[in-house]
Amino acid sequence: MPDGADVTIDERGYRIAPYHVLAPIGPMRFILTSRDEASVEPDGTLRYTARLSWHGLPVARLEMRARPVDTAPLEPHMPAALSGST
Repeated sequence: MPDGADVTIDERGYRIAPYHVLAPIGPMRFILTSRDEASVEPDGTLRYTARLSWHGLPVARLEMRARPVDTAPLEPHMPAALSGST
């Protein structure tokens, strides 16, 4: 966002003030209004939703979820010995 954004942060998560997006669809260009919000669910999952509208009519919804994963390296395993080998 070249001009920055107004962000509201509270106990429910955060919301970005509505902003406009230029969406090319074929040879035409549409100015859409986007309303974004994010929250953290009880299990730690981040839930992000962006709703896009054109003149007040809903045209798209984008939902994303992200959660932490275990990034610890796996323990190396010894190769299995074949029977009869020494």
